[in-house]
Amino acid sequence: MSNLNGNGTAQNGSAPHFTLTPPNFDAGAVAAFWQSSAARLMRSSEVFMRGMAEVARLEAELGQQLLQRGMAGLKIPPQGEALEERARAQLGHASHEFESLIASLRKIGDESRSAYRDATLALFDTGSPAGPKNSSAGRHIDDPVIKPKPAPHAASPARANAAE
Repeated sequence: MSNLNGNGTAQNGSAPHFTLTPPNFDAGAVAAFWQSSAARLMRSSEVFMRGMAEVARLEAELGQQLLQRGMAGLKIPPQGEALEERARAQLGHASHEFESLIASLRKIGDESRSAYRDATLALFDTGSPAGPKNSSAGRHIDDPVIKPKPAPHAASPARANAAE
């Protein structure tokens, strides 16, 4: 049962006495965890931006190629060829351009996937199959070093009152 009235005061009119003890934790481990997390995030961002810069370069190159092909298509075909020969030549040229376009798009897609994959690996520091590259970078908030340690029982107010 409680010695508190309905208004939250003790029966004798005084406020109840509660003692709060802060949890014990290793501030150095927490700082190391956040420092390693920030370092991994910065490295991941750097890898991602390099990959996206390469993707943008490939896209600009593809745009240039498409513009040049479009300009080449505006040229007047030679007049001395038979219609069938001209159609075969145009079909072969279009087929070659289509294959080139597909190869360029594949290269852009592969580079994009590679940028995302490499940035994710850098973020989670899983570059090797053995796991994290160093011990501090692989720490998680549930790691016992970072998780608060339980307070010793001897310091609890209940035990101190029981001893009296």
